[in-house]
Amino acid sequence: MLVRRAFHLTSPVWLVWYWMPPDSWVGVRKEGVLLFFLCGALLIEAGRLIRGKRIPGLRDYESDRISAYAWGAIGLAFGLLFFPGELVIPTFWGMAWIDPLCGYVRKRGGSPGYLVAAYVLLWLAVSALIVPQALYQTTPITGPEVILFAPIAAALAVAAEKPDLKHVDDDFLMFVVPLLVLAGLSVVV
Repeated sequence: MLVRRAFHLTSPVWLVWYWMPPDSWVGVRKEGVLLFFLCGALLIEAGRLIRGKRIPGLRDYESDRISAYAWGAIGLAFGLLFFPGELVIPTFWGMAWIDPLCGYVRKRGGSPGYLVAAYVLLWLAVSALIVPQALYQTTPITGPEVILFAPIAAALAVAAEKPDLKHVDDDFLMFVVPLLVLAGLSVVV
């Protein structure tokens, strides 16, 4: 469980994507590098499933299905390739840090309201402190949109974490569901 939580909390390191130049490795576009790493992760996942091997941090129910790690990698690649950084960065950070908190709050019998509040605060902090540096500009989403988007993302992410779906992990859903809705809202707002 400790390995799993550590992986969650450190996974925003993958957002280094936004600091990479377009031709990051010997003339290879960074999208190619991203797809290389995603394919590598999925090949490892396929090998794990075929051979029936356990990887540290996997839960028992993940032994015969796609792991949370793989779902998270698929979701992050989807976000990085198709959505604006000002939405991807705080939403991914929210999944990475609030998902472990969900398990802790659930075990203690706490209210989902705490999770929504924590997500909102995290989303606002990341939007204000990290997004501008990552995108080398002030964020295109202005103050009112950030304040509107944070509780919407929070409610959607916490709701997406709750169902126990057999074929899709909450690491994917907590990131992609809010991301899709916010992307739609950003077109309207």
